[in-house]
Amino acid sequence: MNPEPKGQPEAGRLLRPLELILFTATLAFFFVFNFTSLPGSMPRLLAAGHQTVPFEARMFFAPEDVPRTLDDLGAAGREAYLDLLRLDMFFPPVYCGFFLVSLLQLRAGRGFVSRLGRWLYALPAVLLVCDYIENLTLWHLLAQYPASADACWTVLAISTPAKALLFVGLLLLVLTGYAHGAFLRLRNN
Repeated sequence: MNPEPKGQPEAGRLLRPLELILFTATLAFFFVFNFTSLPGSMPRLLAAGHQTVPFEARMFFAPEDVPRTLDDLGAAGREAYLDLLRLDMFFPPVYCGFFLVSLLQLRAGRGFVSRLGRWLYALPAVLLVCDYIENLTLWHLLAQYPASADACWTVLAISTPAKALLFVGLLLLVLTGYAHGAFLRLRNN
């Protein structure tokens, strides 16, 4: 007789619909941000900002790059950036919620994620904090333009790559976890 999988199967059944809702919302936000010309979208920001690459699209940049980038955006680009940030205040809880629920699902299974520590649950919260630090720092810099503080440039230059690395790491962990789980199910059938 096979033992029951680690975790609570009932909880897994309850989390599955929430996971699908959060996954769908994450994809919808991602689509609106990157592939539409709606206010708050990346194409609108690029068009208004003279094709200046925004901070979210860069993995690393020096604090000294911040004022130059804000200058290069121009007035219309800075306003489009504020539109993007207004929409982006809703996105982090959605995708971080998806990561958290996915990790809960994966830890309840038999895959390699189930053997990782509970500290894993803190990573989506750390990602959420990094994203909000980035967003609020950018909002402050755009609202105070042209006045700004070197400390804000440094905070932005640290929070943006931290957010990007955590996001990519969690995405790879979740995708690998689900692929591993699918492989185990195929192997056992």
